[in-house]
Amino acid sequence: MARLPYPDPAALQERTRAALATLPVRTVFSMIAHAEGLAPSTFDFVNAVFAGTTLEPRLRQVAILRVGYLCNSRS
Repeated sequence: MARLPYPDPAALQERTRAALATLPVRTVFSMIAHAEGLAPSTFDFVNAVFAGTTLEPRLRQVAILRVGYLCNSRS
């Protein structure tokens, strides 16, 4: 259950709403939309990583996991 309410898409700025529409429906993207100054750039980055790369999916996932490990991420 989310601790913050999901933002109302109608209440978002046009730029944020348009950027959010380019992504699959995921709760994490909805939560990032709360940071309207950061959200469009973040969504552009996510689109570039997942759709604009020439890495094969398996190698891309290895890179993501490696970055998480190097950043001491915890699940």
